[in-house]
Amino acid sequence: MAVVDERPFSSELLLKPKSELMKYFKDTFVPHEKAKAVLKLLISSLCEPAGTSLFLLFGCTGSGKSMLLKQLHKQINELFKHELINDPGKIVSANMEVPEQPGRFNYKDYYWRGLEALHEVLIEYKVYYPTLASEEDAELIVTPSERNAAGYRRALENTLKNRKLVFFSLDEAQHALMAANSGQMLRQFNWIKSMANISKTTHLLCGTYELLNCRTWNGQTGRRSEDIHLERYHADVKEDYAEIVRVIKTLLRRMPVQNEPDTSKFARKYDYIIEYCIGCVGVLKDWFHRALRRALDDGATTLLLKHLKQTELSPVRRKQIRDEAERGEQILRDEVSGSPAATNLTATQSRNSSNKGRKDSTRPGERLPNRDTVGTDQFAAEAMDEKGSSREEQE
Repeated sequence: MAVVDERPFSSELLLKPKSELMKYFKDTFVPHEKAKAVLKLLISSLCEPAGTSLFLLFGCTGSGKSMLLKQLHKQINELFKHELINDPGKIVSANMEVPEQPGRFNYKDYYWRGLEALHEVLIEYKVYYPTLASEEDAELIVTPSERNAAGYRRALENTLKNRKLVFFSLDEAQHALMAANSGQMLRQFNWIKSMANISKTTHLLCGTYELLNCRTWNGQTGRRSEDIHLERYHADVKEDYAEIVRVIKTLLRRMPVQNEPDTSKFARKYDYIIEYCIGCVGVLKDWFHRALRRALDDGATTLLLKHLKQTELSPVRRKQIRDEAERGEQILRDEVSGSPAATNLTATQSRNSSNKGRKDSTRPGERLPNRDTVGTDQFAAEAMDEKGSSREEQE
């Protein structure tokens, strides 16, 4: 049994209610090697973007992007804390999560959420003051921003500019770029790039491999954007296996239970744990978080293997995550090798998406490519009539 004082938290934590124990573990960040490498690259790139307007941080779901994003904001703010002392009105960085929206993208909602992320007050009273032809004009002509999205956009652009942000991040950014076809996706990407340019604020788009679909539609978007990949761990790679085992041990040590879990018992199940978390640290941590909840509900004094078995992801969910990860990784491998498969896959996905739900491609009044009946064969004429009637019922 381990001594409580040697553990990475104070003994007083164990006296807290269940909600605080769960929150402690949820907020735990394990700085594994892949995350540290990406974090170092992001800090360097965002502090000196070198003409890049958009950085795209992508990886499979559960790879730990959101937790890494929190650490990024924390470290960037620490680097620029001296500027905050000299300029109290400055905001170093801000983050907003882009919600998934049914139907058309709601731009006004996006601008409003952006202003909230910047802690703007009196958002509903924001007004746009146009440039006056003469300073002697007696009355200002104003457009209340609550009546149109354009006013909110100007308010957000001006706030980003005036607050002098180092960067503005969008979590779940794929929701802002999802569209029915490649043309609409390109417009969405250009819209975000325009926001970054006008506000003079670098934007970081964080999301799943769906972000891969929007990077190379034209040269302009490719020139102004940069890719950063947060990879998962692979059990067949020696270094990856050793690193994720270290992450497992670290998470077990940070379990806020009375007795520290016996790592020797879990060591025999490392292969099982790595396979079932698909090599994703985020999936692994969520799994351990659920297992902790089960252990606390059972009144257990430590975490047991049965708690992991009871809270593991179902086979269907694991397969979905693994398939999405492998598709994204294949696209990136094809790009590195110069294979046209990556472009073809993206184009195919776009075509399938745009054709989904389309019942008929013919225009009103346009004839179907059927053979005309020749002669006065009664049966042929009746067959054509029946075919036309059947089509009208389907429509």
